[in-house]
Amino acid sequence: MPRIGMSELLLILAIALIVFGPSRLPSLGRMVGKTVGQIKNYANTITEDLENTKQETPATTDASVQESAADVPAKKDPGSAEM
Repeated sequence: MPRIGMSELLLILAIALIVFGPSRLPSLGRMVGKTVGQIKNYANTITEDLENTKQETPATTDASVQESAADVPAKKDPGSAEM
């Protein structure tokens, strides 16, 4: 992913200043800052929830899988229908 250098950043800021004007630029900056902060908050919340879910879920062992398989009744063959 290409990085933005100083000249590109200055060009973007100059275009924003021309398009939005000097009076609206600070309010736009605040809105962008709040939006980025909310996105970071949501990302952190989702990460914490996933970590908590991973810690709460016990690891499945082979013995527990074999025990649960023994509890399931065997399926009948569909071709051998009894009358």
